[in-house]
Amino acid sequence: MNKKLHALALSVLFTFLVNMSFGQEKESKSEFKTILGDDIEHGGYGAFSVGYTKVGEYNAFSGGGRGAWLINHSIGVGIAGSGFITEQAPSVFNNDNNSFITGGY
Repeated sequence: MNKKLHALALSVLFTFLVNMSFGQEKESKSEFKTILGDDIEHGGYGAFSVGYTKVGEYNAFSGGGRGAWLINHSIGVGIAGSGFITEQAPSVFNNDNNSFITGGY
């Protein structure tokens, strides 16, 4: 009975050692690595925005947009812009109500 226990223990140990030796297998590559990697994926997005704000004492509509080119899910290169226009306001130069305050960036 003692020989059977030793044989079983040795076979279990041998099985674990064989499995662990396959786990240590590693391919070595001596290629140059880039920051973005070998397989670069491209994508992008675009979005519009609208909103409400107050400029001084006047109600204003704001709107904008943005877009970006996404490289490898980690770097984005894009552009954005926004602007606003108020309700009719008195002109600085005369007292008519046909003027608007506008701006953007």
